[in-house]
Amino acid sequence: MKKIQVIYALNLLGRNSFCETLSEFTNYQLIYFVDLIKESLRINLDPLISKMKSYVDNGKIIPPELLNDYAINLINDSENDQILVGYPNKPEQYELFINSLKELNIRLTSSWIIDYENIEEAVKNEIEIKGEVHCKKVDWTFDDEKKIIMERLSIFKNDKKEIEERFNQKFKKIVITENDNLKDYYLKQIKMHNKV
Repeated sequence: MKKIQVIYALNLLGRNSFCETLSEFTNYQLIYFVDLIKESLRINLDPLISKMKSYVDNGKIIPPELLNDYAINLINDSENDQILVGYPNKPEQYELFINSLKELNIRLTSSWIIDYENIEEAVKNEIEIKGEVHCKKVDWTFDDEKKIIMERLSIFKNDKKEIEERFNQKFKKIVITENDNLKDYYLKQIKMHNKV
């Protein structure tokens, strides 16, 4: 039976390092959902992407059913066990996703959530990555960026709580911190959660 793990995380400091460490530890293939969907929308090669793009082009939210179809297509593109990063995030997405996994006889083995010991450091890092040009372009300050990220984090945590309660889902929590040797730090947390 094919296996999948999911990672619920905002794209901030440490996310990719953790995902890569988990992938190396489990030997599962990584799928960065948001990155792939952005690339697919840019290229626009198939009917599903065309439907999704029509919502985006009209300033509308892509319906959960289409996002789920896209995620399942990504999963079906490979026979490998996989780690899906960034989907599902919302309770309605989770319900569709779990039902699809059951139909396909794919087992969800772990759900991870990333939290931050120092959100201000994560925001500073995010601004450094985006650069001054982006912040000037949208006329944002550090405090503006921090407020937006904190709002996203709050919505994200509320959705996660609803998923836990509605679907009896237990999350393995990883805390992103400043650490000289991130891979060792993440590996220690992964082993602790997997009781290795």
